[in-house]
Amino acid sequence: MKTSRSTFCFLPLLAVVFFFPAASFAENLSDPSRERSIQGKREDIISRALDAAMREQAAEPAPPRPELTPSPARGWSEDEAAEYFPAIELKTHETEFGTELYRYSYKEPVFNLEIDGLQYGVFGVYTYRPPRGDALHSDVINMYKIDARFAAGPVDYSSNGSGQLDNEDNYAFELRGIAGYEHFVNDRFLLSGYGGFGFRYLNNDSGGRQSTTGAYGYERVSNYFYLPVGVETLYQITPRWKIAADLEWDIFLYGEQTSYLSDVTSGYPDLENDQDRGYGIRGSTRIIKEGEQVNLFFEPFFRYWRIHDSEVTRAVGNTYVVSGLEPDNNTTEYGVKFGLQY
Repeated sequence: MKTSRSTFCFLPLLAVVFFFPAASFAENLSDPSRERSIQGKREDIISRALDAAMREQAAEPAPPRPELTPSPARGWSEDEAAEYFPAIELKTHETEFGTELYRYSYKEPVFNLEIDGLQYGVFGVYTYRPPRGDALHSDVINMYKIDARFAAGPVDYSSNGSGQLDNEDNYAFELRGIAGYEHFVNDRFLLSGYGGFGFRYLNNDSGGRQSTTGAYGYERVSNYFYLPVGVETLYQITPRWKIAADLEWDIFLYGEQTSYLSDVTSGYPDLENDQDRGYGIRGSTRIIKEGEQVNLFFEPFFRYWRIHDSEVTRAVGNTYVVSGLEPDNNTTEYGVKFGLQY
């Protein structure tokens, strides 16, 4: 059993008060002057014992306070949080690059058609934040960004009417330029809005091959032109970790779908269909580990396109005349990115 030092100080005091005076009273009970003298000595002993105990207790060091560790859930005040969480630092020039892996799925519901497969790609992003006084800096725009990506991989085709065809060649390229405004809500929370222009190219090639039902494949090329509009957040969660989130709406401007039917036979013409109705959505969450010179990040993401029926077009070939449209379709891409940022 652990006993504090102040407890030991009071044990002799109790003995003095209850035992020593009791013996003195028994011997001198009939002497009033002796009794008054003993009473005075007793009060003096009690007073000195109390003083000694209080001095000893005051001299004891206070127990150490537990050291606080940074925690966003602690509910600190702004001053306490600022001591442990540094403000977000934005660079004038920032570059990032990395690799991405995603599941690609293209569907035409009217034909129960699906093209599906894993795609492997690379990407790069350059961001410029002009300083105040620069001609490109204003109260509306203080950030410019250009990004590009390329991905490829085999895909499998299936439909009710044409059967199945595996390992078709498939690749995509995308280039975007955006401008926006970055606003510090506080030192550790950044909110950004942006808009820009984007171009997406996709090539799916099964030319010269036959499906399980004997249907001949051909090369298809898709071009999308669109306006990306989005919002992005960045939050410093610890001195070395940040988290970012992005949500974007893609305004579809124009699309062109080219079907190289001449791959089937030279008697067929190639068919071009214009698309003008559709939209896109994309979003991501990024976890960033800050380093001395280079940051590492991991980013789950999704991209979605919905394009409505195109106009019907007519083309004349060497032997055949073909009329057709590009039917209502949707594309879903979801996966992860791994990259470096500096």
